[in-house]
Amino acid sequence: EFKIRKLKVERPEGGCYENLGTVVVPGASDHDLSHYCNPDTPDPDPGIDIEKLTNGVDADTEADAPLIAPGDLVTWTYKVTNTGNVAFGIADVVVTDDHGTPGDDSDDFHPTLDASSDDGGDMILSPGEMWIYEAHGVAEQQSSGGGESSLFVLTGNSSLDGPNGNIRSFAADGVSVNASAFSRTSGGSWSEAFLGSYGSGLGVTNNDEGNGGNGTHRVDNLGNIDYVLFEFSESVVVDGAFLGSVVDDSDISIWIGTVADAFNSHNTLSDAFLGGLGFSEDNMTGSGSDRFADFNAGDVVGNVLVIAAWTDDPSPEDEFKIRKLKVERPEGGCYENLGTVVVPGASDHDLSHYCTPVGPAPDPGIDIEKYTNGADADTEAEAVEIAAGEGVTWSYLVTNTGNVPFELGDVNVNDDNGTPDDPSDDFSPELDATSDDGGDGVLSPGELWIYNSHGTAMDLLNEVDAIDVRHPTPRPVFGNEATVTAGSASDSDMSHYRNPDRAFGGDQATSDLTVGDVVFNGRSMSVTLTNHGTEDLVIEEILMSWGSGNRRLRKVKVDGRTIYRKRTVSSAEIDNFRGGEGRRTIGAGETITLTFYFERTASTDLSEYDLTIGVSGMMVEIL
Repeated sequence: EFKIRKLKVERPEGGCYENLGTVVVPGASDHDLSHYCNPDTPDPDPGIDIEKLTNGVDADTEADAPLIAPGDLVTWTYKVTNTGNVAFGIADVVVTDDHGTPGDDSDDFHPTLDASSDDGGDMILSPGEMWIYEAHGVAEQQSSGGGESSLFVLTGNSSLDGPNGNIRSFAADGVSVNASAFSRTSGGSWSEAFLGSYGSGLGVTNNDEGNGGNGTHRVDNLGNIDYVLFEFSESVVVDGAFLGSVVDDSDISIWIGTVADAFNSHNTLSDAFLGGLGFSEDNMTGSGSDRFADFNAGDVVGNVLVIAAWTDDPSPEDEFKIRKLKVERPEGGCYENLGTVVVPGASDHDLSHYCTPVGPAPDPGIDIEKYTNGADADTEAEAVEIAAGEGVTWSYLVTNTGNVPFELGDVNVNDDNGTPDDPSDDFSPELDATSDDGGDGVLSPGELWIYNSHGTAMDLLNEVDAIDVRHPTPRPVFGNEATVTAGSASDSDMSHYRNPDRAFGGDQATSDLTVGDVVFNGRSMSVTLTNHGTEDLVIEEILMSWGSGNRRLRKVKVDGRTIYRKRTVSSAEIDNFRGGEGRRTIGAGETITLTFYFERTASTDLSEYDLTIGVSGMMVEIL
């Protein structure tokens, strides 16, 4: 029985191997030695190196950083090389990115190994071997202050109370802002409030503060908490506010963010809205005097600012007015993140950067182009011909012409169904989902979506009582207007269709029938009718009047053959003709002469006559 107390070991030194080769033949033999030696075994010396690239650029400093537009894809590449003499298994190689927040490891992430970079696919990072890791993201707007500075003076001379939800507008150096007020109960209920403007700045009178007297028209947290919402016409850096008319204290809570077209669309405060702005902070003071509140040290850019009396004050005592806002137009900024690799016994890290240009001021725009069966028929003259009962397809091409993206729910397309004064029959066409680039439900700037609707062409000619072939009027046209709204942007476009002309024998007439000049010959009046069509036409009815009654109609002939004989004083409705139908037929391609005979000399004043002829089911106005 024993215990092992110590072991004595030595690092091996290089040694040699010797072996002897021998040859033997009858009556003779020979031999020869040969050797090889091992080098001395080196001490273990682990080493690792990481080189991080942004979109292929080794951007260790901002000066080296690539310029990437917000919303564009970013690829980070991490080149990890074993610079020592110790091999590492894959589990021993840990690559981490700090996500641009070196003091917060909660958002760190691990890039993915490109397996094709592993020599031999053995998952061992051998000495001298390099592995490549990758991560992908989307460039975010990186901005900073330091641009042109503006000072909004928010003073005025309003009453202490007024309509809740009012909006006050201010401008400075080409930037505009709309301001409004809200209040929140301790139970989380929100309501609009009155925003007043006084010599010492903006104040709030909420529903529980009566007429705002006794100083209750300040921004305060005594009971309900008052909030002031500022919506700017462009993205700015708000880095301070001057607070006046302070009572007791002026601790504030602020929120900054970006909302599409906030200046024009106007938003309503809620817990969800504040949470979606993305940046908030409290700005505290121990003074009860007027002060300049210097906040937003990180130069967060946005077009929405909310200032409230401190929302978490355990002993509410904050009362003040907002006299001034200091804002700056943002300059371009840069994003920096650190890649780190750790292996047993070694580690390394490398910074990389990208920079973004300053985005333009939000400028929403929308366009709609409407087509009927593929025709851009904006006017009646361009109306496409569609026979009654045939299918109609309306296509609506909606393009984002601005720089503000719109969610699917923000894009509303409406068709007035041809009744602009009656919204009850309006309809909404259906989006063709295949036209949504990427299927993300976002109409990005420059993107085009296609909507469609289907229907049946109406019988527009049925509304026509008679065709005036001597003075033809245009065929009826159906026009319907489409309107698109997206945020504060809107556009509209008309499109039209008409029915084609119909041949005689149907409900309506066409120019197949033409009428010649009226010829007077003493007691008679004649007119020629020519059938240019391919089918025979039959005179079925004659409606005629001729004025004062001093002439009586005696008879009517077609090409000298009597079709009517009866003395009539001043008007006639003739449908009881003499002779067979053949006397009243106008053959295809033929011309007939229709003559009316009076007892006295016929007046040559055409305005005294009304003459309509029923021809093969259609009433045709002659005079």
